[in-house]
Formats: sequence, C-alpha cells, structure tokens
Amino acid sequence: PPCRVWITMPAPMSANAFPHLHGHAYMALTTYRKSGAPVSTPVWFAQVDNRVYMITEPTAGKLKRLRNNPKVDVAPSSVRGKPVGPSAPALARELTVEAERQAADAALSKKYGIQKTLFQLLWKVQRITPAFIEISPA
Repeated sequence: PPCRVWITMPAPMSANAFPHLHGHAYMALTTYRKSGAPVSTPVWFAQVDNRVYMITEPTAGKLKRLRNNPKVDVAPSSVRGKPVGPSAPALARELTVEAERQAADAALSKKYGIQKTLFQLLWKVQRITPAFIEISPA
C-alpha cells in the first residue's frame, strides 16, 4: 500500500489581533500608574488589521500613564467603561509621524462619522490638537 505523509501547516496569523473588540463602539483601556495601580477608561477606537487606534486630548492622564508604561489591557465596554467581554494585553504608543496620525484619524472618522467630526470641531474651537494612540498585540 502507498505510504501517506500528512504535513500540517500552522494556521495563518489572524489579520485581526483583537477579535473580541469587533462590533463594539467602546473599549475599556486600562493603563497603569507608576505605582502599578490600574486605571480603566472608556474610549472610542477603530481597528485596522492588527492595530487599534484611538484619539485623546494631549493632556489626558491615560496618555501620561502610557508614556511611562506602554503596557495596557483592552476590552470591549459600555459607554461608561463597564467591560462587556474579555480583556487582552497590548502595547500602546503615541503616534508622532504625520502619516500615521492621518491613518488613525481616517480610521476613526470612518467608524464614528459625524460624532467624531463634532468632537473635532469642539477641539478646534478650544485650540486642542488631539493625540493619536496606536495599540498593538503584546
């Protein structure tokens, strides 16, 4: 009889590193103080492949905390920040390259439309330049 050899290939890496966030409007972003104490905040987010983008004010505490410690946890949440699904560890960084900022801005605009436009108008009146954050798998 013929000899059969089966070769098993590993499954390709998912194009979506955070499938638990799919279909949700809010994400609970947990950042960590220097003491190690977690601080969870509900945020808007847009997912593009293996990256999640978010926008915040440049003086926000979450931005200060992630500059000190890029380790974060992300979970789908309610508008008030109550987790409604599993959490996943991730790494966050502030986007400083203009092309990256524009990509994040476009992704968030596509997802939130007029809501985001209204917030941007408010920030423009207040002369606030938003900070964009990229979150990737840990």
